[in-house]
Amino acid sequence: MPANVIIVHDDPIFITAVAVELRLADHHVVTFGDPLEALPVLETEQPFDVLITRIRFAPGRSNGIALAQMTRLKRPEIKVLFTVAPENIEYTEGLGEFLAAPIDIRELAAMVNKLSRLPALPGGGRQRAETPPQRAQRLKAVRCRRRLP
Repeated sequence: MPANVIIVHDDPIFITAVAVELRLADHHVVTFGDPLEALPVLETEQPFDVLITRIRFAPGRSNGIALAQMTRLKRPEIKVLFTVAPENIEYTEGLGEFLAAPIDIRELAAMVNKLSRLPALPGGGRQRAETPPQRAQRLKAVRCRRRLP
């Protein structure tokens, strides 16, 4: 089932690659390079299933955490997928799912497919793409890899 996806990222090459891959999978894609440009669109009645964003943007721009928080206030049913450097994974807790950099575009597309099939729960929540023990194990693995020389 096609999902309505909004990508908010400041790397035009990343945006293009992800948009192409998702469109090939029959998803509807809208892209923005700045969180503050995307926010008014996210606040409209236009349906979106998945928001893909990063945590940090260039200095002087809002960040992906603020964008996700503001979006979830108006649209608690939207699923958020962060593309994140391993050292920033902890900031995604409770806001959405993440893929640690470097990002594999096919893995990202598979995650969008998975998230778009998860039904919203009563009260605007959503089912998790992974269980808390799975997430803890993955975070532990990332932390261990960061300590290696």
